[in-house]
Amino acid sequence: MKIFASYVGTTLLFFMTVSCVLAQQQEEEKHLLQYSFQPDEKLRWEVTHLGITNTKIRGTQEQSETRSVATKLWEITEVDEEKGLFTLVHMVEKVSMRNKISGQEETLFDSQEDKEVPLQYRQVARGIGVPLATIVLNRQGQVVSRKAKIEQKLDLGLGHFTLPLPAERITAGTSWSSPHSIMVKETNGQSKEIKTRQRYKLLHVKNGLATIQIKTEVLTPVADPKIKSQLVQRLTDGQVVFDMLAGRVLSKTMDWDEDIVGFSGAESRLKYTAKYEEKLVK
Repeated sequence: MKIFASYVGTTLLFFMTVSCVLAQQQEEEKHLLQYSFQPDEKLRWEVTHLGITNTKIRGTQEQSETRSVATKLWEITEVDEEKGLFTLVHMVEKVSMRNKISGQEETLFDSQEDKEVPLQYRQVARGIGVPLATIVLNRQGQVVSRKAKIEQKLDLGLGHFTLPLPAERITAGTSWSSPHSIMVKETNGQSKEIKTRQRYKLLHVKNGLATIQIKTEVLTPVADPKIKSQLVQRLTDGQVVFDMLAGRVLSKTMDWDEDIVGFSGAESRLKYTAKYEEKLVK
């Protein structure tokens, strides 16, 4: 019995040791994240952005609600495997938008149904269904060249056109960053550049899907609430799911929840909550 018990104990210890080694190897496994596309491939993402802004200035409160659902299209026109470059045409196929300000009539626009475009959406409407830009990307998602036909004014704080990826293999827990700058207006009307960076972190990899955290870090010291109110929609915190086998972003989720006091007078207040979702349409 003693020999049997010793054998069982030794066996259990062996399997526990092997399990620990395998777990450590899995944890420290290095992953290569790269974009990959095929010639004539078309990729579509459904992009949804919901936002609610509440302001209080001199005792007057106002609430603004916005909602947009759009289909983003990439047409891959050329692939250079030797150089690792991809040429694509970026378009927005369709969009449905809604804006509601307290005390005012709701404004709606659907690019597929409405022939008359509300004034506030006319610039958006001009960019629907037409090439916005021709872009050359490398495997790390860096923009090698860009020829824009229509400049997009909307900046949701998402930083770069694509998710930049490290060139080397990385393990879970690895972080990297890329610089970004935001122009704001000071109280005196002068423009000021606010330096930020997008911080990325590989959280984990499962079944070929890499989950990456994204968070904006403000590098320029900002104390003025008025400047903070201009940054509020452009500082993000969220996650991206990247398909390592297919070489593209499957989904992106961003959240905003900011509360700023004193942005327009001592008793003024700005509360902004929003959510951004982007999903690859299969």
